[in-house]
Parts: sequence; structure tokens; C-alpha cells
Amino acid sequence: IVDELNSALVYHVQNLLQENFLYWYRRNLQPILYRKKEVRPEIMNIVQENHADQIVTWKNGWFLQSPCFFVSRRKGVQNKVNKLNEYLYRSGKQQADNEIVNWFHTVGKGVLYVQPNDDPDVPFVAYSLDPRSAFVVKSFKPGNRPVYGVNVVIVDKTMLIDVYTEDTIFRLKGAYLGLSTTNDDFGRPMYQTMANEVLSVEPNILRHIPIIEYRYNSVNMGAFEGVCTVLDAINEIQSDRTDGVDQFIQSLAIAVNCEFPDETTAADIRKAGMIALRSIGENKAS
Repeated sequence: IVDELNSALVYHVQNLLQENFLYWYRRNLQPILYRKKEVRPEIMNIVQENHADQIVTWKNGWFLQSPCFFVSRRKGVQNKVNKLNEYLYRSGKQQADNEIVNWFHTVGKGVLYVQPNDDPDVPFVAYSLDPRSAFVVKSFKPGNRPVYGVNVVIVDKTMLIDVYTEDTIFRLKGAYLGLSTTNDDFGRPMYQTMANEVLSVEPNILRHIPIIEYRYNSVNMGAFEGVCTVLDAINEIQSDRTDGVDQFIQSLAIAVNCEFPDETTAADIRKAGMIALRSIGENKAS
């Protein structure tokens, strides 16, 4: 199980970095924050229009206008279906659905976790997991049947991993290297994970994998991922537009053949918002 899990973690980390980029992009960590300006760098406005969050918020409201519930095409089972819907409501499934939809509109994937509960009025509970730390490994065979689900938690710099198959639950310990947040130059940070020890093995009494993966589309793209470059261009245009207004207001005065005190330096003239030009012989300053 350790070798199998480590093989899967290699691909998961690649997905994690892409998902993390989109997560922080929506939270305003966008390339415009690292804008550089060589001409008149003292006038450099950073204007950020967070259309990524606007897209996700609109999609969430459109997709979940009302809570999800089950219906049946068969007659005579409506009472059972209503009872199931009541259990789903009590289990927190509605809140989990809201979070899952928010996740897959943001990073392209949402993850649901379901576990049994001792309360007879609430026989099971449902939670939304962070897709950056939870994933499902599927078979390459037609139908792509789930093989096992994984949930990773970092506790005191130690990586604890739960692996669920249809008949067994493995609990492992591992290690990680690096940070999963985006670094300052907006590139991909160095991040590695590895499982190294099995802590416990126990039977899975559910006989089902309790981690379920929901994809926003067949290619795992978030709602705004395909237009990130357009959103970046909008930020650049708005920033340049604001710079243009500032540069007009703070336009430079040109002093032609003017005398300045001897102790005046070029920096003093620039600070005063002026440019000093001097004619040389018959060549007039212009």
C-alpha cells in the first residue's frame, strides 16, 4: 500500500499545485500584484478587478438555486424517498453540497465524505473535503471504477493519510517537503509528499469507498480557469489607465535654459516635477 500510494501522490501533487494556484487566484493573489514598471516607476498603480470570484459566485447561485434532493420514477416508494431526503437534510448534505459546488467551480473538483453515525435520527453525516488534500484513484478499465480514496491531513508537521478501499481502511504516516502556497514570482513552488509507515489496518464495514469525487467538467477545469489570461489583461489595462490619469495630473514642467542654484542636483529637479533642458551653441533645446 505504501508504494501504491506514493505512486498516486506524485500525480496528486501536480494537481494540488494547479488547484492551489486557482484557489489563491480567486482570493486575489493574481499576477498583477507583481507588476513592474520601468518608465516613471514612481507612478505605478495596481488595479485588480476580481472577476474570478464574480464568476464563481454567479455560478454557485445559478447551480444551487434550491437544495439537492432525490426523486423516484417508480410509484409506491415515495415515502421511502422522502425519508431519505429527510436524512440527507439532517446529515448536513445541503451544506456539503454548497461547499462542493464552490470547490469545483473554483478548482474544477469537489470531494464528498460520508460516514455512519450512531444517532438513529441521523444515521450518517456528510462533509465536504478540501480537494487539495483528498482525491480518488480510479481504474483505467472502461467505466473508471474507483479503486480507493485518500484524505491527507497535516498535524504538527506530520502527514497523516487515510486510505479507503471497498474492504479495508489503511492509516499511514508520511512526510512532506516545501509549502503548497504560491511563491512570490507566481511560479510553481517545490512541494513533495511521501508515505513511509502504515499505522493501522482495519476492515471497512461500509463495504464502499466513503470518498466521492465530483468534477465540474471532463477536463477538471474551474469555471474561470479558461479565461485567466483575459482576466490578467483586464487588470493590466485598468492599471495602465489609472497610471495614464496620474501621469497627466503629475505631468512634468520643462525648463529651457533656466538657471538653478549651484547646489541643485538632477534629483532635486526631478523631485520638483521638472525637466531641465539647455541649448548648446546653435542647437536649441527642444
